Amino acid sequence: MILSGLRLSHFRNYEYLDLKFPHSKNIFFGSNGHGKTNLLEAIYLTSYFKSFRAHKLSNLIRRGEEQFQVQGKFLQSNLTHELSITYSEKKKEILWNEKKIKSQKQHLLNRFCLLFSNKDIELATQSASIRRQFFDNFLSLISPEYQKSLKIYSNAIKQKERELQQGSSSKLWDKSIVEEGTKITNARINFIEKISIPFNNILKNLLRQDNFTGSLSYLGQKKISLKKPILKEKFYEILISHKKKELMKRRTLFGPHQDDIEFVVSNTPLREMASHGQMKLYVYALKLTIYYYWSRRMKKHPVILLDDIFADLDEERISYFFETIGKCEQVFITCANINLIKNFTANFNIHTVKNGNIQV
Repeated sequence: MILSGLRLSHFRNYEYLDLKFPHSKNIFFGSNGHGKTNLLEAIYLTSYFKSFRAHKLSNLIRRGEEQFQVQGKFLQSNLTHELSITYSEKKKEILWNEKKIKSQKQHLLNRFCLLFSNKDIELATQSASIRRQFFDNFLSLISPEYQKSLKIYSNAIKQKERELQQGSSSKLWDKSIVEEGTKITNARINFIEKISIPFNNILKNLLRQDNFTGSLSYLGQKKISLKKPILKEKFYEILISHKKKELMKRRTLFGPHQDDIEFVVSNTPLREMASHGQMKLYVYALKLTIYYYWSRRMKKHPVILLDDIFADLDEERISYFFETIGKCEQVFITCANINLIKNFTANFNIHTVKNGNIQV
């Protein structure tokens, strides 16, 4: 599904903008602070109905205004569709062809996009919860069963936490925790196993080190790497062994909500030896792996958003990125220094961004 047009009203620094995309590959070029990333944010909004920068949609309203509107025109199988997102402090309205959208997940399946930005390094450096959320979001999107298990498990953990905070612990929620917790853990382990070889190959291309071995490691209880699926009986045994300690600490201590997915280089955690730049390349490799996995599984390419990521990459790595995304259905790139990518822009439409205005 191609985004053929984007219309913004009172969105960020844009008072009004009506932009057409006759080409599938587009670059937004201009100095920092003029609104390039705001355009990617609006495009991201048309897929996820949320921002990748602001926690509150109210922060997207242009200063002095009461609401914003983002409208996207899409082409799919020679049919035109229109999406409208209107937000104010009083209401949020999402319309698809002038009707309230029925399924946000189905829309995302049709319009899945992958964002690459300099903040991606947080996936490698920040807490385990960020990495769990990344994998949970993707697995929930491609697997209704995983999404269902995650919902049931999260509710059971929430109820158990409530009991523990009150100084008690019944077995009421143990069945759901064991049943769904086992499914979640094994789904994550199996997924990491499926993507391990392509991840390492992509990483080698980005790092340009043939003798280099990079991997993802699933860390369970006591940060022990889990490489094989866990049995329900074993899960229950470990769960019961934590009962007394959980009562003492008044919080849950075991389960996939406590696990981590660690980036590893030659059997050593990435955080212990990698530079800032290498950590970024690890995360970019993971996202490119997700790109290939999605393309094979769904028989279509995701939309790619690249937010000014080329300043830290040399020409060979930039070339690899452009070669990889060349088959994508649609690509949007922001860049402050066009000279960095001038050798790869022959098939791209370049939009110059200045003070909230666009020139093609």
